[in-house]
Amino acid sequence: MILLRSPRSRMTAFYEALRDENIPCSFEEGGGFYQTEEISTMVSLLQVIDNPRQDVPLIAVLRSPLFAFTPDHLAEIRSREREGEYYDALCAAAGRTPTAEDSPAEASRSIDQDCAAFLDLLAEFRQAAQDRDAHQLIWYLYNRLNILGIFAAMDGGAERRENLLAFSRQAERYERNGYKGLFSFITQLSRMIASGRAEESRSAGDGVRLMSIHRSKGLEFPIVILADLDRTFSRQDFTAPVLVHAQMGLGPRFVDLKRR
Repeated sequence: MILLRSPRSRMTAFYEALRDENIPCSFEEGGGFYQTEEISTMVSLLQVIDNPRQDVPLIAVLRSPLFAFTPDHLAEIRSREREGEYYDALCAAAGRTPTAEDSPAEASRSIDQDCAAFLDLLAEFRQAAQDRDAHQLIWYLYNRLNILGIFAAMDGGAERRENLLAFSRQAERYERNGYKGLFSFITQLSRMIASGRAEESRSAGDGVRLMSIHRSKGLEFPIVILADLDRTFSRQDFTAPVLVHAQMGLGPRFVDLKRR
C-alpha cells in the first residue's frame, strides 16, 4: 500500500511510474482512474458519439491510439476550415479529393481519406447508440475498434485492459440502477470526474494499491509506504477572519490599535 496525503494531484504520476516497472497497481481515487489514457479516450469517444461538435473530445479521440492522427494531420485539418468548430474542418477535409500532384501511395492514405473513414465510423457508432444501452455500446466499440487489443499491446497492457473492463462494469451497474441512455451516462461520468469520485476501482490482486490516508482508516496492510512527506502542511484554515473551536469558541482577528 502506498498512502498519499493529497492523491488527486499525484495519483497518475505514481500509477504510471509503477506501470513502467511492470508492477501491477490499482487506485482508490476517482481522478487516477479517469485520467488514464485508456479511460479518458473512452470517455472522449462516448462524448463525441453523443455530440461530435465538441472540439476537445473530438481532437482527443483523433489523437488517441485508436486513430493515431498526428499533430501535423490535425493542423492540416484545421487549415481546411479555419473558423468555426473542428468538426466542420473535419467534414471539409473529408470532402476534398487528392490532387493530381499526389503520388499513388500518398493518395491511397491521404488525410482526406482518413477523415472520411473516421466520419463513416462515427456515423455508424451514432446509429448504433440509438438502439443500445451504454454497456452494450461500450462493448460494441471494444469489438469494432479492437480497443482491448490495442491498449493491451501497450506498456502496462494488463492493467489497461483491466481498467477498460472495469469501465464496462461501471456502465452495467449504472443501468441496473434504472438509468438509461448515453447522454445520461456521460452526464454522470462528468460529475464523477469533476468531483474526483470513482464508482469503480480495479482489484489490485497481489499488486500495489494507491490510497489516501483518509480512506485507509481502519485498514491494515503488511507493507505500507507513506509517500510525499516533504510537502508542507496547508495553513489555509489559519487565514480565515474568524476561527471556530469546539471548546474555545470563536477566535476573530483583533488588531491592537495602541500597540499596532
